[in-house]
Amino acid sequence: MKTLSPVLVAAALLVTPTSALAANNAGENITACKTEIVKSFSVDADALDIDFKKMYGTSRRQMYSFVIKQNGERDIVKCKVSRDGAVEIQWGDVVTPVQSQLVKAEEKTSSGE
Repeated sequence: MKTLSPVLVAAALLVTPTSALAANNAGENITACKTEIVKSFSVDADALDIDFKKMYGTSRRQMYSFVIKQNGERDIVKCKVSRDGAVEIQWGDVVTPVQSQLVKAEEKTSSGE
């Protein structure tokens, strides 16, 4: 039993830095997602409330869910972060940046012509 204890201690020391690195990476990814979301709302960033909900995915691509509240409306936005640091935002149906709403409005008006 005494020989088993040093083996467990050594295994714990090897695993701990890896899990700490993953936690730091997740924190950086959450910050990158929030920054990208706020950049999309250039004018309305003050009225925007972003809350992190959950993280899932693999080591190649991780997804983060955020609850966004703006002007009394609430929506879920997903953010994909790949291993190389590329951030991709999937907007919900209710809360979208002003630029996306303008593109949707133009699509609706030009489709009837």
